[in-house]
Amino acid sequence: MAGQLGIASFKTPDLRNVLVTGPYFHDGSQETLFPALALVQDDERRLRMVAVFSIPTSVGLALLAPELIAVVLGPRWEGAVPAVRVLAGFGLCAALSATTGDVFKATARSHLILRVGAVHSAALWIGLACLASRGVAFAALAVTGAAAVSSLAAFAAAAGILALRPGAIVRALAAPAAASTLMAAAVYVVPAGTTRLVGGALGGAAVYAAALALLAPEDGREVRRLIGALRPAPRGRVSLELKGTGSARTSRDPC
Repeated sequence: MAGQLGIASFKTPDLRNVLVTGPYFHDGSQETLFPALALVQDDERRLRMVAVFSIPTSVGLALLAPELIAVVLGPRWEGAVPAVRVLAGFGLCAALSATTGDVFKATARSHLILRVGAVHSAALWIGLACLASRGVAFAALAVTGAAAVSSLAAFAAAAGILALRPGAIVRALAAPAAASTLMAAAVYVVPAGTTRLVGGALGGAAVYAAALALLAPEDGREVRRLIGALRPAPRGRVSLELKGTGSARTSRDPC
């Protein structure tokens, strides 16, 4: 379509003179590759959104691990329940520290990625040497412990770079953690078995959503906005009217 109408019809900038102009966030004068990320100051909000989704997911996985394994893998895998519960903590650590690498690269501190990796490797080997011989669950504990140590180091470094104060971190994690506690209590009272897998999951999600809306209304509104953004747009016909300026108009006519 662009070949027929011309790129100018879509008002999209091309790569002409890219070497002598400054497209978007980078003009070659900055030493960082992602200066836009380095200028982001709303990192408390980003941390809150990660915590809003990752904390209840990890707690729910730990609580419903027996039912999930029984349904998905069968009774023979019952012995993996402790390992899955421990690895739920690994998922939480990984989620909370997922963006630290971008922060390091954005602020020209890529060397910290190597240092954090070295910390993780050292903690992992020490943990496996001490715990792996005791069984799969303890090996999972070693993996989770190494992730916790390296994630804590990476998160502390990123928080210092972005000037995130401890109070901001506590505010970001407090409401999701409290709502997840209430969710865990709601799931725990449901009888074990398939009833807990279905009813506990739905009831726990409802309790978590209500508690989050009560404890942190702004987080609840942000979650609803994100969910609304995932909804598909209403179907309609898109028609292009070629004018002198190359503008386009969308038609909602069904036929």
